[in-house]
Amino acid sequence: QTITVLGDATGYLVVAAVLVLILRTMAHSSIRNIDFQRYRSWGRSALYAFLVMASSGLLVNLLKYLIGRIRPRHLFEQGLYGFEPFNTQWGMNSFPSGHSQAIFAAMIALFFIYPRYDAAYLVLAFLIALSRVMITVHYLSDTVMGAWIAIAAAILLRRYFTYKGYDVQIRLERDRRLVD
Repeated sequence: QTITVLGDATGYLVVAAVLVLILRTMAHSSIRNIDFQRYRSWGRSALYAFLVMASSGLLVNLLKYLIGRIRPRHLFEQGLYGFEPFNTQWGMNSFPSGHSQAIFAAMIALFFIYPRYDAAYLVLAFLIALSRVMITVHYLSDTVMGAWIAIAAAILLRRYFTYKGYDVQIRLERDRRLVD
């Protein structure tokens, strides 16, 4: 229960939105063209992360409402299992997992933006998704579908950004030196 809170989407969305605003402001207040280009590029990367989290989150919340799967806690405590479509109650919106979607959206976006710590991102995402099953608020299929939606959104949006000519990956000078 300690680490499962890291799957809450609010903090990730706020950080990404604030970064977009700060980096856009820094870009437009830059004197040198190279600074303008750098901040604008980083701002696009932050925008990419925000869009991955927001779009996959909206889809997950829509599916929760439409499907209305009863949470496993109700199965273990009261013997209830089934579906209650078009329901907004917490106990009736297990599928897909919003926490799994949020952490996978944030971590896969980071995976594409700054791949230096790719293994750490994936381990954290898997731990958070697994924690949702362990505390009996989701079935394994709920977490898998939440993760799948986030990964699909990250890949599709990355393709869109690439199609538009924008690279979402941030390359720092120190990382370039390590490769050379």
